[in-house]
Amino acid sequence: MSWKCTPQVTGLVRGEAKQGQKHRSNVKAIVAEAGKERVSNSDTLDRDRTYLNRYTGFSSGFECADYITKEADDYRQEVTGKGGTKHYRKLRADAVIGYAIIYNPPEEICCNWTDEEYTKFYEDSRTVMEQIQPDIFRKDTVVMSAEHFDEGTITNPEKISRHLHDIGIPKDARGSYCGNKIDAKLLVEINKNYPKMMREKGWDIEDLDCTDWDRCKTDEAYRNERKSKKKSGKSVNNYIADKMREQIQENESMSEIMCSAILDALEVTEEKDRLDALKEQIEADKAVLKAEREQLEKDKGKLFKEMLLQEKKEKEFQHREDMLEAQRNALEQERKDIQKKSDKDLLCYKLAYKKECDRRMQNYKSECEEAVQEISDYASSLPPLSEDVEKVLDYASVQESGRNYRTPARKYLQTIQNIRQSTIKTYREIPDIPKDDSQTGYDMYLGG
Repeated sequence: MSWKCTPQVTGLVRGEAKQGQKHRSNVKAIVAEAGKERVSNSDTLDRDRTYLNRYTGFSSGFECADYITKEADDYRQEVTGKGGTKHYRKLRADAVIGYAIIYNPPEEICCNWTDEEYTKFYEDSRTVMEQIQPDIFRKDTVVMSAEHFDEGTITNPEKISRHLHDIGIPKDARGSYCGNKIDAKLLVEINKNYPKMMREKGWDIEDLDCTDWDRCKTDEAYRNERKSKKKSGKSVNNYIADKMREQIQENESMSEIMCSAILDALEVTEEKDRLDALKEQIEADKAVLKAEREQLEKDKGKLFKEMLLQEKKEKEFQHREDMLEAQRNALEQERKDIQKKSDKDLLCYKLAYKKECDRRMQNYKSECEEAVQEISDYASSLPPLSEDVEKVLDYASVQESGRNYRTPARKYLQTIQNIRQSTIKTYREIPDIPKDDSQTGYDMYLGG
């Protein structure tokens, strides 16, 4: 859908513009309205949203205006007098020392734009303006930019009319002031070329209805038509229709005119009273809504603080819980390590004790084996007993240690022989000691 749009350009001067100076405004008033001070009487301005505004260069309108004024006051232009002497001349008191541009796309077109789309629109607009008048609208002449988010539309103050202000100093590439080029002809040139050049960049902007100033000088009817349109904003057809109605009214009787005028006056008065009452009601509702919004903001801030405090407490509780869990796990692991070490130490002790017992048993078996062998060798070396010895064994007796009676010698020898045979048998039944324990995996000779 095509739409209409053109930048609003104003030349800035010291103090108030003189009567008859068109497209001129007080530098402080315009720049202070664009800056963070927001010196404005607009009914659609919502100062609660001013903090959303974005600034580049200066943010203070007063500081920017002072800077522009000082630059102009300090400026000197070299000129040559009649005698050929050169001297420096200051700017005139009513000279244009700055300029202001507003880029404001229609709300119904840009209501769903993204930041990227707004940025592209602003940059394309700046490029086109520089191409139209490079002496003034170069990007290096801009000293302050302000993108406003705190103004509503005329039809709905609650909706944001997002737009951009550029404040600059009109100096050409040589550094000379050229603010006098901001005139009616330049604005007509902008209105003619801006839509066409923006369409070349992809923006569907319609051509504007521009006044032909050369025709105005010679064509009185065209001049009157443009004057009427300038006052009322009506189209040519509406202008012709108004002229016809005026002619008809001139032919009507005076009484009808008076009645009509009286009725119109009454209707206007009633409508005015109704609108005044409606305005008062709207202002009252607006005040109530503002108070409710302020209260909601306070409640919102309070709830947000409570939420942060709750989150902090939950994090602290979770931290403590994690610490206790870590301590419990550490203690459990320590208990397992102690138990494991205790079991290992006990097993090592048992194995060492078994090893020592096995060592002693092995020594004992070795000693027994040697003793048996000695006895066996000694017995083998003895000669057979003679008959006399046999008789002696039958009649002789032996006093055993710890007994109060004597035992026959043959019986004693038989007992000794039985003990010897039993000892040899017992020794042969003792199993060999294993070198390792298959259940524990410990080597009982190497110590584990």
